[in-house]
Amino acid sequence: MSDTPASFAPLAGLLREHAEEFRVLAQQRLYTRELQARQLFPMRDADAHTQLAPSLAWVLERSTPGARIPDEVLARMRRVGLAHRRHGFPAELYRDFGQALTETLRELAGRHGGVDKGLLDAAERAVGGVVTAMSSSARTADVAGIPAAWIGEVSQVRRVTRRLAVVHLESGLPFDYRAGQSLPVSSGYLPGIWRMLTPATPPNEYGTLELHVRLVEEGRASQFLATPRPGDLWSFGAGRDGVSLPEGPCTIVAYGTGLAAAKALILDRLGTRRAPVHLILAAEYPAELYDWDVMSTLAAQLDWLKVTPVSRFGHNPWALRAAAPGPVPEIGGTVAEFVDSWLDPARLGDQEVMVLGPAAEVDATIVRLSFRGLAWSRISMLRYDEGVPWPRPL
Repeated sequence: MSDTPASFAPLAGLLREHAEEFRVLAQQRLYTRELQARQLFPMRDADAHTQLAPSLAWVLERSTPGARIPDEVLARMRRVGLAHRRHGFPAELYRDFGQALTETLRELAGRHGGVDKGLLDAAERAVGGVVTAMSSSARTADVAGIPAAWIGEVSQVRRVTRRLAVVHLESGLPFDYRAGQSLPVSSGYLPGIWRMLTPATPPNEYGTLELHVRLVEEGRASQFLATPRPGDLWSFGAGRDGVSLPEGPCTIVAYGTGLAAAKALILDRLGTRRAPVHLILAAEYPAELYDWDVMSTLAAQLDWLKVTPVSRFGHNPWALRAAAPGPVPEIGGTVAEFVDSWLDPARLGDQEVMVLGPAAEVDATIVRLSFRGLAWSRISMLRYDEGVPWPRPL
């Protein structure tokens, strides 16, 4: 048997197959080592560390035993280390966190077999390297005086439909993000539970924020975030991932609350943009084209912006009042039919395409555009409700 195994695949597979068992065991170990850690995460144990096993499997699947951890892996895990600061997770706790992970890996392998000691030893070294990177990034931010989180007070709530609200917040300090990024958001009603929302306004020195929140059925977090009251306090972490507006001509397809990112990107380029932008606002129902008036007013003042509203259906079952941008073209069919009608690659010329919104609509649009001949290099996307944040390698 080789001293250095060729691949972490057996261990990564074990983690994915027994993800919940690993999560429970590692969580118990961490809380035993550091009792204070229990206060940093959701009250319900089942809501804490839900992506722990998949994220560790993701690291191992992209690493090689005995070799240096790839830069892309370290870069993402450093971002995770920064993001964890919003929980109040101190940099000093990462040593115990790493030990809890490696001890649990060994216990899991002992329970289910199929993993030799050499592979576990190599995994321990890899986990140590990743945990060190996470701790270092958090400690660097601490020393630099970068806030771990921001607090915003809800100042205004505009109920657009029965399942969609526009929420305005104010803070004494500018939020740490750039236009097109998403922020992890929590509130006093959701201790330890965070959801990603994309601001509809670019960052500003006044610390004001506009968020578009859609109520998701059976989504406990969205029920609170979509129905706040003025005076509620929300917590925010630093901006993550995101998209940028291309320099050249582009078409933006914004499904539902994908409008938030599009609006922020356009507002961020006021006074500097010259290349044309065609914004297509797409919703299921006309009443959910909630900011069409704002965007159409902007389009009337900007020679580079064109706005087109489209709706899948013509009726408004979710409307609180009769409100829609006049006659709205109905898609009346599938995303593929919408793409064929409004995004024919043959008519796009040299434009780039941005697709923003729920993952299902974004994925279907990109697949159809690719099928119709648009190169992947000309497409960018921002997917909400992404179901697999730590995917297996292709």
